[in-house]
Amino acid sequence: MDEIVIPVNGRILIRKDDDNNESKGGIVLPENDSKNMHTGRVLDISSDLLVFNEIDIDKYDKILYDPKNTIPVEDSFDNRMYLVPFEHVLAVFKKSSKSNIDKAVEQ
Repeated sequence: MDEIVIPVNGRILIRKDDDNNESKGGIVLPENDSKNMHTGRVLDISSDLLVFNEIDIDKYDKILYDPKNTIPVEDSFDNRMYLVPFEHVLAVFKKSSKSNIDKAVEQ
């Protein structure tokens, strides 16, 4: 029987993006170069966030998060799954259309 991970208590289950060890200019960064923020894809959202909060995060969205209080899911396939407290999500990357940009400017 397979087990699944269901986030609870205001957490989001994410799959961390690959670490990019190369700068935009092509310089290879050392392994211990610590970044303050990470990105990942949302796999699941705790039900209490969906029920009680109006959040603008959906499954498969790319997020920017602060990794300080993340909890690794050790038994995950590639050890890149983490539980992230909602308050540590700093930004959500959404695709926007021209009409969405126009609406934001009008407001």
